[in-house]
This record gives sequence, C-alpha cells and structure tokens, in this order.
Amino acid sequence: MLTVNILAIINVVILFALLFFRKENALSNKILAISFLIPGLYFVNTIFILAGYQKLLSVSLFFVQMVAVLFPVTLYYYFNLLQGKGFRVNKTLFIGSALLLLYITTLAIRFALLSPSAQTTYIQRLSTEDYPLDMFLYTVFFYVWQLVYFSVITRDIIRYKKQLNDNLSNLEQSKFHYMVRFIVLLWCFNAILVGLYICFPLYIVDYILLPIVVNALYAFILYFSFHHNAIFTSATFNLLNKVNTEVNKEIPADDDEKKKNVLTDKHHEAYLALTELIEKDLIYTDPDLSLKTISSKTGIAEYIVSQAINHYYQKSFFNLINEKRVETSKCRLLAMKPTETIEGIAYDTGFNSRSSFYRAFKKYTGKTPQQFILSSKPQ
Repeated sequence: MLTVNILAIINVVILFALLFFRKENALSNKILAISFLIPGLYFVNTIFILAGYQKLLSVSLFFVQMVAVLFPVTLYYYFNLLQGKGFRVNKTLFIGSALLLLYITTLAIRFALLSPSAQTTYIQRLSTEDYPLDMFLYTVFFYVWQLVYFSVITRDIIRYKKQLNDNLSNLEQSKFHYMVRFIVLLWCFNAILVGLYICFPLYIVDYILLPIVVNALYAFILYFSFHHNAIFTSATFNLLNKVNTEVNKEIPADDDEKKKNVLTDKHHEAYLALTELIEKDLIYTDPDLSLKTISSKTGIAEYIVSQAINHYYQKSFFNLINEKRVETSKCRLLAMKPTETIEGIAYDTGFNSRSSFYRAFKKYTGKTPQQFILSSKPQ
C-alpha cells in the first residue's frame, strides 16, 4: 500500500514540474498542474495514515479533504480555458461544491471537539474495515459530485463541437480529440471508483486502487498531451483562443434569415467564390484556414458560407477542406521525389501536424500514406 502511494506522489511532482514550468507556458497548463497537486496531497495523507503519523494526520486530514473539493472545480476551469470561455461560474455546480465543503468543514469541527484519545481512535479506524461512517458518506458524495461535474463538462464539450463544426482547423481538431479523451477517461475512472467504494472496503480503495487509477491518469497526460502536442505553448493557446472567441459569438436571435437557413442568391455566390478559391488559389493549403478567412476574402458572412457548403457540397467546412488536402497529398505522394518526406508533403498541403495528416488520410482513403504508396506501385 505504502509503495503505490509514494509512487503516486513522485508522479504528481514530475507531472506538476513538466506542466507548470514549461517554456512559453499557457495558463491552461498551470491550472492543470495545480489540479493534479490536489490528489497528491491526498496521497500524503494516506502515507501519514499507513505510517502511523497520527499527530501530523490530525492536522492535515480534514484540510486535505477540504482542498479536494477544488479538484473538479479546477478541471472545470481548465476545460473552459480550452474552449475559450475563460472563467465562468456555474451556479448549480458552485452551490453543490459549497454544500460539500460545508459538510466536510462540519466533520472537521466535530473531529476537533473530540478528546485526544477519541481522535486517535477515529484515525485508527481509517485503516480498518470499521471506517468512520461520516467519512464514508463524504467520500461517496464527493465522487458522485465529481461525476456531475464531469457530466457538465462533457455536455459543454458537445456543445462546443457543434459550434466549431464548420470552423475546425487541424489545430482545433487535435485539441478537441484531446478534450474528449481526457473527459471520457476522467468520467469512466470516477464512475469505476464510485462502484469500487460501494463494493469494497473504503480503505482498500483509498490506499490501493485510487493511486493506481490516478497513476493511469498521469500516464495519459504525459503520453497524449505531449506526444500529440495537445498541451499548449502560449503561442498555440493564443491562436486557439482567438478562433474560440470568434466561434463563441452567438448568432443574433432576431435574425430570421440565419435561423431559417433559407438559401438565397448570396449562398450561390458564396459557393462560386469558394470553388474558385479552392480550385485556383488552393486556399486549403493554408493550415490556419477557417470560415473567417473565407468570409474576409469573399466579403460574404461566415454563416452564409457555412450554409452554402452544407447545401452544395453536402458536408461540413472541415471535411471539405480536409478532403481537398488529402486529394492533393495523394498526387504529391505518387510523384514524391527522393528529397521529399511524407511529413513535408503533409505540411505543404495544409496539415499542421503529422498526427492530423495521418488521421485524415486514413479516414478518406482507408490507408496510411505508406500503405497508399505501396499499393500504388506497379506489381
């Protein structure tokens, strides 16, 4: 038990250092780093319990539980930052967290009023099957409440995806995949923990299974975030935030034409202008291309361009542009010179990362670039 908790603390320190002290850092990284310090404090408490440091534990036990209430709060803020929303207060979540904090504060006061011998007995029960009922209830409430937080975050991400549907560049697509995988992992692990707390003695889950789950989360962050460039530098975060700001501007409610999605001559004009930009200007090779770019070049509102694409091409802006990029890259791959690389062709055709190119190429051709090249060679 002791070893797995010490390992979890070491991982916390490593992950915090990598996220918080990263060069050209973004605020989102620092928030994520701070959020994962919170379970690190929890594991320190666990070590105090297992090692019998009762004097230290009597001071830290409920303080750490109070701080733990902030864990889903910081993650909620983190995901808001990724979606360009900044700090927003959800009144329902705020009230629920406040009530949970009030409950654990009440337990802390009750504990402080116990005699020294009663406090010692209470702490000893934390590592036995005779786990204090009030702490058991708090733990279950805490993880159920986290599920509520993660469900709200999931809902927000789905809404964000719908808003971004026609504006998604490869950068936003990469970050969206990261958000989806991260929140699904958080939700699933949290749901599993709720089930484990119900099925197993609480101290076994707390001291053995919980650090294992958290270590798995750390592994995800280290692998997916850094390997797929999903953790932002300040430059990429600012770029993403600029796009998010535009996307989060809602369509005016009193504009009936926008609501009804009625096709007009303006839509046909947008279709012709976009077709020319694609076929003659090869505008899709711009890695930062968005509806705003098209709107600026054509002088036609973004929503009209979007509706024209949906009607005339029967697909979203993102899929249209990526299909054109893949088609161009196929021609380039077939005529690839010895001095060229697959990654170089990917960047030339508008993709801004190797992973986004491979993902799109596989989606539209059913093959990886290497498989496509091999299958195209004469037998």
